[in-house]
Amino acid sequence: MKVSLNWLKDYVNVNVPAGEMAHRLTMAGLEAKIPVSVAGDSVMDVEITSNRPDWLSHIGVAREISAVFGKKLILPAAKKPDPKIEKSEKAFRIAVENLRLCPYYSAVYLEDVKNIPTPDFMKKRLEALGLRPINFLVDVTNYVLLETGQPLHAFDADLIQGDTIYVRPARKGEKLIAIDGKEYDLISTDLVIADAGGPIAIAGVMGGKSTEINPRTKNVLLESAFFDPVAVRTASRRLSLASDSSYRFERKVDPAGVDQGRNRAVDLISAYAGIDKISKVFKTGKPPVSSKKINLKPEFISKILGVRLNAAEISGILKYLGLGVKKSKSMLVVDIPSFRPDLIVPVDLVEEIARIYGYDHLPESLPALQPLAKMEDAIFPMLDRVKHLAAGAGYDEVINFSLIHEENLLKTGWNTETLTRIINPMHHELAVMRPTLMQGLVENIQRNLNVGNQNVSFFEVGRVYGIETANKLPEEIWHLGLAVTGNKLLNWKDKGRAVTLYDLKGVIEMIAEELSVTDLHFVESHHPFLADHANLEIRVGLEPVGILGELKEEIRSRYDIPQKVYLAEVNLELLAKRRSSKKEYTPISKFPAIQRDLALLVPKQVKAVALMDEVRRSAGPLMKQAELFDVFESDKLPSGIKSIGITMHFQSEEKTLSSDEINSIQEKVLSDLKARFGAHLR
Repeated sequence: MKVSLNWLKDYVNVNVPAGEMAHRLTMAGLEAKIPVSVAGDSVMDVEITSNRPDWLSHIGVAREISAVFGKKLILPAAKKPDPKIEKSEKAFRIAVENLRLCPYYSAVYLEDVKNIPTPDFMKKRLEALGLRPINFLVDVTNYVLLETGQPLHAFDADLIQGDTIYVRPARKGEKLIAIDGKEYDLISTDLVIADAGGPIAIAGVMGGKSTEINPRTKNVLLESAFFDPVAVRTASRRLSLASDSSYRFERKVDPAGVDQGRNRAVDLISAYAGIDKISKVFKTGKPPVSSKKINLKPEFISKILGVRLNAAEISGILKYLGLGVKKSKSMLVVDIPSFRPDLIVPVDLVEEIARIYGYDHLPESLPALQPLAKMEDAIFPMLDRVKHLAAGAGYDEVINFSLIHEENLLKTGWNTETLTRIINPMHHELAVMRPTLMQGLVENIQRNLNVGNQNVSFFEVGRVYGIETANKLPEEIWHLGLAVTGNKLLNWKDKGRAVTLYDLKGVIEMIAEELSVTDLHFVESHHPFLADHANLEIRVGLEPVGILGELKEEIRSRYDIPQKVYLAEVNLELLAKRRSSKKEYTPISKFPAIQRDLALLVPKQVKAVALMDEVRRSAGPLMKQAELFDVFESDKLPSGIKSIGITMHFQSEEKTLSSDEINSIQEKVLSDLKARFGAHLR
């Protein structure tokens, strides 16, 4: 907004260089550019923030200058109409259909107004600020708007049909030719001023051509009102029609300024043009002015600003800002005027005091902080450990969005009724919180295969989100996701082999072992991402902690993935609960270990994991380790039979084991395997 320095001097007597004034205002929060010379005046451009509509006037800016420089503010006297002016008998009725949209509407009828040229001082000030003088009556309304911030509108009263002014929503099919010469189609959300013939103005935005002030105008109906900011903004945006009035109404004018602005305009018209007769003020509703007081303790100010100010200094600053201040015991009671709706709580007043006192005068000091013990969630060190282990196993880390596209989950057959949805998503493809890491890992593999990277192994450590309920927010659970596809290269001279489910299973077992999680095993399961023939649930004891398997072929085809993909996902928070808190050192035995291999023939339906569990149970404490080294199926074997190779390692801490002792244990193992699974040596 542009302000005239010559005009500001009418209200506050400050003689400082223009550059210093701009700097001091900027430091106080009212950003001002260095004034430029325009037609014998100095015009300063100020940047008005949305929470300070009181600055949208010369009096508002002058009040700020008054506070910054400690100078008295001189306001134009609010005069009543000259008693010598005769009373007009002309009467208008004001009919407001919705007091929410227009809480207060007032108008006064001015009869036999002299249509004089606009006074030079007024014309120069309007021109310096970029407004084109039109005629005296219109120029007065613009002048008062720029002076007080209250928009006014003058109608040619002789062109108004009937004696009732209606303030109402526009009706279907109504149109208005505004004073800019354009015709506007109106709808029910547009608030209009109307007479018996229809709309004559768009409330708070622009007047109509049919009742426009012209050189022949003698009788004037002068409007001053308070319109709902939202209603004005809605009409202005919809019609792409903005004005100085709408700019102020949208930001909420001072309710107490409605009568003041109208009286100021009448005073100027009477002083320069003369009025033969004037009516009473026609009005409906009342200004929405609410009484507000804030209690403020000087100690509170000192605590926040770090500088001690006495009650007199505080009162002086607040009074310069137009606030009423009374002392009551140990505190100040501050009356908040209607032009400062932004002042709500005590700290708002502290900010005002800091602005005017000067931020550059506040002492620089750091707050005293007591050292606190480092607080860290116990799971975070484990997350770092898991990342290091996965990376050490040859997997590359990926980080995916926690927000995903619901359509992608539908491709997998996931039950989307259990998803947590975002109320106001930034994009429809990022509208739900991920319930699994597998979705992102599949998309990572797809992108890599598309650019020719055929051998891929990824891991991700991130949160997944449970179901939101009426009573609580969704759970946020740390998971580990693993994905592998392509070939596994064993060494520099080896061509490698295709990865299998067991490569992924081995990584999970390694991580569990390094985290001191015991009793880890795998059982058949079902998961929407995984194929039925390779779909395992990861358990610790009886508790499920994750899933492992091969990606379904139909999902691969939807993503155009031509090769097998193996996935795993582990709930790290459950895994953390099952970690052993004790680590015991066991000395290495000085006696030699003995190794025995078993090649067993078992029915095909027998699971290797069950066989291994039975071997460990049956062999007892002298068997330190058992490994599966071969699973063989062939037409050369009996129908329905497969061969499983197991290596057993025996060792004692007390002596060298004899062959007879090992043979005895081996015979017991074979006997137990035969009894339970029908196994026998190949």
